Amino acid sequence: MSYAHSTPAGRGPWNVFAVSGSLQAASSNSALVQLAVGLSSDDLIVQPYAGLDHLPYFNPDLDGDAPPQAVVDLRQHAARADAFLIASPEYAHEMPGALKNALDWLVRSGELYGKPAALLCAAPSAERGIYARRALQQTLNAQGVRIVASVTVPVPRSKWSPEDPPPAIEQAVAAALEALRPSHTLKDVLQGEYVPSTRDWVREQVEVYERSAGQEANTLRDTGLPIIVVTMRGNKTGNVRKIALMRVEHGGEYALVASRGGAPKHPVWYYNLLASPDEVTLQDGAEPFAVHVRELSGDERSAWWDRAVAAYPPYAEYQQRTQRQIPVFVASRADS
Repeated sequence: MSYAHSTPAGRGPWNVFAVSGSLQAASSNSALVQLAVGLSSDDLIVQPYAGLDHLPYFNPDLDGDAPPQAVVDLRQHAARADAFLIASPEYAHEMPGALKNALDWLVRSGELYGKPAALLCAAPSAERGIYARRALQQTLNAQGVRIVASVTVPVPRSKWSPEDPPPAIEQAVAAALEALRPSHTLKDVLQGEYVPSTRDWVREQVEVYERSAGQEANTLRDTGLPIIVVTMRGNKTGNVRKIALMRVEHGGEYALVASRGGAPKHPVWYYNLLASPDEVTLQDGAEPFAVHVRELSGDERSAWWDRAVAAYPPYAEYQQRTQRQIPVFVASRADS
């Protein structure tokens, strides 16, 4: 299968650091990495790393002016990479220790910071591997990595070859590489440390929505009403924050309604948008895009409020619960 694309003008091939978290000789996750190498193209080159079992146990005392050579090799390999592909099994609801050890060696030196990563987990069924991927995401987020894809790849229990893989497996790996391409990872991305919501259902919905390119978790719980994901800059910490809001779209623009269920005070994200109206992205489907937001007033607010209530009728009830006027922002594409 051929996957032809192009990189931005003026730069060479996009280099992807690929690593399997398994040390097992006949590993399905290592086979995913081999498959990814086979899907390399002139503009995207997948470079496998096979040194996990050569790394010493992480010890800050060893990380001085002359760290172990295996650590130097790992860091050089990671520094040359534009993006990362990690295929990991799940052991006892965690990533393997050898993989975590390698990531620990990259904390102080910072080769991962600001780069995109796609996470794969080969498992017998799509329901498996979620704990390993969550553990990976937590560790990588702490290191400033941008997770652009995270998926479990169902693999047959019988032996299969990365040179002649089942079509569904090839498509899953190809999709992960596609998500790592500069056309996706260099545009409309808000840089910085992502701090997830403290509310479990919000954090989980955003995570599932993003990793499935909007195909899953795209409605408000059991209402069947569609949502969007909005990414913004925290007004106090500067960290990246994400929320799921009801989808209120008209003419390519979106209303962002700061209802907070009719609570007496505005939600915290209201102040984030006021502070940084040009550092916002919105995802309504497969990919996020940059937007500019502004708070509405007067007749313009009234028109958008009516659209919001039509899209999500409980907004009218929320307004009756509170003495504050619920703020409404409009989000417009930054390139429009």
